Amino acid sequence: GSDSGGGAGIQADIKAATALGAFVATALTSVTAQNTRGVQSVHVVPARELQLQLASVIGDVGADTIKTGLLPNAAAVEATVAAVESARRDGSPGATTGKAASHFDAGVRGEGADAVWMRELALPPPGHLEASAPAGSSPPCADAGDAACAPWLVVDPVMVAASGHRFVDDETVEAIRARLLPLATVCTPNIPEAQALLGRALDTSPSASLLEAMAAAARELAALGSAWVLLKGGHAPGVLATPPPPGLESVDVLVHGASGKAWAIGGPAVSTRNTHGTGCTLASAIAAGLAKGRTVPGAVLSARRYLAEALFRSRSLAVGNGGHGPVNHAFQLARWTTGGEEALGAPSVRDALRVYAVTDSSLLGTRGLSVEEAVAEAVRGGVSMVQVRDKEAPTGELIAMVRRAIRASRASAEGRRIPVIVNDRADVANVAGADGLHVGQSDMSILDARQILGPQSIIGVTVSNAEQARLAVSQGADYLGTDPVFETPTKTDSAAIGVGGLRAIVEAAGSVPVVAIGGLNASNAASVLASSGAAGVAVVSAVFGQDDICGAATLLRSAVDGSSGAGGAVEASAASTARSPCSAEGPAAKAALAEPFPIPPFAKSCLEAAGKSWSASFTHPFVVGLADGTLDADRFKFYQMQDARYLESFADACAYVAARCPDPDDKGWFLRAATLALEVERSLHLDFGTKLGYTPADIAALQLTPNAKAYGDHMVQSAMRAPLVEAVAALAPCPWLYTDLGAHLASTYGPPADDHPYAAWLRTYADDSFSEYMGNLLSRMEKFADEASESVRARARAAFATSSRYEYMFWDQAWEKQSWPV
Repeated sequence: GSDSGGGAGIQADIKAATALGAFVATALTSVTAQNTRGVQSVHVVPARELQLQLASVIGDVGADTIKTGLLPNAAAVEATVAAVESARRDGSPGATTGKAASHFDAGVRGEGADAVWMRELALPPPGHLEASAPAGSSPPCADAGDAACAPWLVVDPVMVAASGHRFVDDETVEAIRARLLPLATVCTPNIPEAQALLGRALDTSPSASLLEAMAAAARELAALGSAWVLLKGGHAPGVLATPPPPGLESVDVLVHGASGKAWAIGGPAVSTRNTHGTGCTLASAIAAGLAKGRTVPGAVLSARRYLAEALFRSRSLAVGNGGHGPVNHAFQLARWTTGGEEALGAPSVRDALRVYAVTDSSLLGTRGLSVEEAVAEAVRGGVSMVQVRDKEAPTGELIAMVRRAIRASRASAEGRRIPVIVNDRADVANVAGADGLHVGQSDMSILDARQILGPQSIIGVTVSNAEQARLAVSQGADYLGTDPVFETPTKTDSAAIGVGGLRAIVEAAGSVPVVAIGGLNASNAASVLASSGAAGVAVVSAVFGQDDICGAATLLRSAVDGSSGAGGAVEASAASTARSPCSAEGPAAKAALAEPFPIPPFAKSCLEAAGKSWSASFTHPFVVGLADGTLDADRFKFYQMQDARYLESFADACAYVAARCPDPDDKGWFLRAATLALEVERSLHLDFGTKLGYTPADIAALQLTPNAKAYGDHMVQSAMRAPLVEAVAALAPCPWLYTDLGAHLASTYGPPADDHPYAAWLRTYADDSFSEYMGNLLSRMEKFADEASESVRARARAAFATSSRYEYMFWDQAWEKQSWPV
């Protein structure tokens, strides 16, 4: 059916399949009047007109795959059945001949980031379901590799809109079940649709796991005739008696009807209102994959990866005013921002792996070098990717180290984007704003890393052999590292795999790039890459163990780049050295190494007490939309007005603390902090009022949200009555988090353009003066902590954690436009 709002239906089908490289022809079953608020009317296209559309398209253009969406009545179902049976009986001009890729399309990578994993479920055989299969014979289409089943048929049994509008009656449901499903290559119901087709609810008893319940239902649907069934789990939280367990918030189950085998396919849930049309998008992406020759599992996995990336890229879009916005199907081509189309300029992972440098704090420390100084020199020399590795540094120190490395790489890269990733620590990567994470076999899983970092992050995994490589690929690794190719003092816990072992891993990884590590340098890098097919080399001492880090990186980069062209590494190195950037002083790099405000021990313990509420702010859709300019003006206005009133409470709290400070210097500093909140930050909010349409009188008359009221009361009451360390701990998260966010957004997105709608906000909180402010605030909090007992310090950490939660909820209240319930 046609969705006039453009988010679902035939519009989503066309956009998704086109984005994935398939040509789309259409046959409309209905015309709806709908938008992000809901469905206002449905006009059903007469069955005769549907028949004519199908005959016109299939008889001329042909079809490799037919995908159904909304079939509004039994007559539409019969017209579709007749067209599919005719095309399979008489042949379709564009149909394939049944040739398909290998069973799991091992060499196929999903479009966008590899956010999705697939694993087979260990379930009992489905013998007890045989009685429910149609009498007489097995389903007519046993698999997508059967030429008799071309064109393939993807049945998306649309029955209820995301807004809750029901499209079909019981007669139509029965027609889909009895007539259409036996022809289906793959059927893609969500849980409510599956329950309608089965005529029963899923088993939601405490003894039934989510995956078992979904697999049992999918097997029953397959017994009705569909060769494959993809049961989508997105509606599980609203259907099951208890919430899905962690990690299964976004999981689907794929069942093969002939064998009964089942696979779980999952990935990180994306928090967004923009979910309108996701079912149509997924089914059309599967149809596009089948049309291009993929098997059902390969098409499903690729489609899930595409949808995950589309959702993540669209999470902060503001299209329409209803509860269900659309996604940007063409995210590969353009970002939707207030500045119009913006090309996606990040390097591919394969290109970034050419020269991959891994830091070693102990190696650098012996020469008096900081990690950021070393990173700056390495990037100037041509390093294309940096991993920050330090297994001994405390969390707060490691976060600061990663941030400094990011700033150093950005300043030294001369316009190049150099990914900076973190070894092992997903929490640190998330808070510090790194580009991704590298894990080993004994570290957290790729799924867990994706849950924390999201689909856009680069996730790499160390593997020892081909079997581990295939597993990592199936779970969605962006790249693979290896055990050492040659013996090396930096990896003494693993045996060398040699060039032959490296080549076996490269072959098993398919199109997923592999970076070689261990005993590699400028003299052997070219031959190892040429012999193995690896994408690049990862080094530690070959760069960071050299006196001239920049020169060593230049020499290695020349050797690596020479591995794919004529001439040897020596000639390439000589040519590159003549134009080496290492003779320059690199003032831009040195300017980036300014030390951020120091984080004293008690402040670090407060940060740890805040837990996820701190890091979650960095990926909240409000913050992301604020950074990339896609945040809608109404939400920003809501936030600005509430925040202007909140700053009055913050200033009151600072004044109360000042009144209680015995030291005149401390008293004066907190009074200046109160003034700063009113004269600088609040004035910024009032300036935005001229653009957004509110006045100081509007702010004065504003009713605070429940969160803003509770937060302000918490701070003021702490400032009036609690010990000084607790009072300051309740104040600290506001300026600290904003300073962290300013630095994070500046390093991740770069300086905002002059026409960025929120440039003034971004520049204010990225200013160096806020780092100086935080250094002064934390040093005073540390002084008060030193004078307090441990029980008082514990209360102070709890107050800090409470304020941190209120800070996260401040973004959330603006995103949801929070109001009092009564």
